[in-house]
Amino acid sequence: MKKGRIVLVFWLLAVLAVVTSMASYAWVAMNTTALMRGFEVGLESDSLYLEISADREEDYGTNVVFNRTTVFYSAMQEQEQPHMVDLITCGQIPSNGALLLYPAEVVIGNAYLYGTADGKYDPAMHTRFFIRSESKIAESNENFIEITGKLSEGDSILGYYIIGESASHYPTASIEGRYYYAKITKNDGSYGYACLGNKFEKGEKLAGRKYWGYANSSVESEAQSNNLINVVSMDVPTKDYALKKTVFLRGARGSGDLQDLSVSEVEILGRSDYLTNSIRVMFVATSGDGEVVSTIYSNREPGYFEDILFEEVLGNEAEVITVDIYIYFDGKDPDAHNTAGILNAHTVNVTFSVKDHVYN
Repeated sequence: MKKGRIVLVFWLLAVLAVVTSMASYAWVAMNTTALMRGFEVGLESDSLYLEISADREEDYGTNVVFNRTTVFYSAMQEQEQPHMVDLITCGQIPSNGALLLYPAEVVIGNAYLYGTADGKYDPAMHTRFFIRSESKIAESNENFIEITGKLSEGDSILGYYIIGESASHYPTASIEGRYYYAKITKNDGSYGYACLGNKFEKGEKLAGRKYWGYANSSVESEAQSNNLINVVSMDVPTKDYALKKTVFLRGARGSGDLQDLSVSEVEILGRSDYLTNSIRVMFVATSGDGEVVSTIYSNREPGYFEDILFEEVLGNEAEVITVDIYIYFDGKDPDAHNTAGILNAHTVNVTFSVKDHVYN
């Protein structure tokens, strides 16, 4: 049985010029010069019963063509470019929820609790110390990174922080205006707290949600994938970190209900370059009644990819499925670091499928 199929084609063109400096690196160097990327998006359908459009209300048919989108890839936010796209990655709040924190700064008055009376580090106290760092989503220094492993006996601990965690996690935001956190543990056992922001409404879900951000690495040629993520958004990446296209799917007039609407294949073609493996494609599908599902394709593990979005879609134009498609470069990928070279053209083919069925 041949499946109904829609093929989504992305043409990726890029030109890269790289300079180096003594700056820290956010996966790809913070001072990387602009990369110009152009995306052409075309869609085709060989199905009589699965239609597609770039407009929710009209123009459904067998193909859709988007105009070329030109963007500039750069981590130099001060550059005045019409659009920039930086490396990003995602984490996920645990199923039991996020944390509240109670940070206490070490000062002379309380130093005896954590070291010695004169505020010197004592390893025998087995106390973890943290520094504040920038949080994009909080627009202040609300991230906390452990620095205990960098301290030697006798070092000053004044100005560092002791972190108290809430006794339980919060699957929903119970207090408006408070900063909520995700705890991120490194391979060496140290950890940090990534701020998720304080814009959550009371009762808003936290557990299981994705958070998106970047991290700094100390070595130009290493991704350092377990470094603390500086969160920039919840649920989906913003336009500064991903290219987004939206399509709408529905059953054709006269069709019965569609079964197993899925992303059956993602294929990235073209000559590989040093960032090809870091390409990711995320699909966020919303059903007619508001149910949302998402799935991510990783080009580091190419090949067959199939993920069912919805087991049933109402036919005969009765339901419209919205699919937001985000294309980004994952900063946690081992190849995501500053390397001089040329980004080649890529073609990204995405196939949406449904089971065959008979028209009403």
